[in-house]
Amino acid sequence: MSVKCQQCNHQNPDDVEFCENCGAQLPVSVPTSGIIATAVATPASAQVSDILICPNCKAPFTIGDVFCFNCGYDLTKQHAIPASSIQVAAAVSNPPTQPATAVNSNSQPDISADEFEKMLSSGAPLPAAEIAQPTPVATPVQPASGFAAVAVQEVAAPAIAVGNLILTISGPYGVEKVTYIGRELLLGRQDIKTRIFPDVALDDAASSRRHLAIWQEASDEKFYAQDLESSNGTLLNDSDMPPGEPVQLKNGDVIKIGTRYNIQITIA
Repeated sequence: MSVKCQQCNHQNPDDVEFCENCGAQLPVSVPTSGIIATAVATPASAQVSDILICPNCKAPFTIGDVFCFNCGYDLTKQHAIPASSIQVAAAVSNPPTQPATAVNSNSQPDISADEFEKMLSSGAPLPAAEIAQPTPVATPVQPASGFAAVAVQEVAAPAIAVGNLILTISGPYGVEKVTYIGRELLLGRQDIKTRIFPDVALDDAASSRRHLAIWQEASDEKFYAQDLESSNGTLLNDSDMPPGEPVQLKNGDVIKIGTRYNIQITIA
């Protein structure tokens, strides 16, 4: 038996791999009967109803292949020969941990070669063989026991209603007004060396660096002042303020710090 070279059409003996005339690789000669052809390893999910035969070299291929894997023949030029006309056994490669999926030969559709050719040329869907598929086992989802979904509601911090407090400061440089800005105000003498920068700087040697604090309390929304244990003390309406103790401020109060500053409290 000779093998025909697909490149130069030279007839070569069937025991050579390359053409004796042009050197091209020769297709493997496959007999058309009395053999067992080994198919390419294909996952079970990719198996089709029938195996087709290349009309040039009679090698098996599956529907959808454009070229023959053996000889390179263009399978779109001529209809392939259905495998039902010859005896071909397909060996399917499976992972070692899974048994091979058996194809029931009795499940092949009972159609003739002519009917198969008509279906292939018309583009109609080909009948599929029944392939044994493992039954999927649904794994039930176990709900978490002992727990219930609880909606967590974020609790907002209580808002502080900022009152309208104005400090009218009379000092050596005239009169200045400072409005409360929603946080504690520090009054005292500025010192760059110790990096103390009060909100209200008092240019008076009798004033301490951290002399007095004024703030609004969140619980009652009232304003308070506290002498921060200053060296020379603080006067509130001409009375000594107790050092380190908060004192509630009222509209019209007058605070005196050192010898140069009088501060009038205005609460709207």
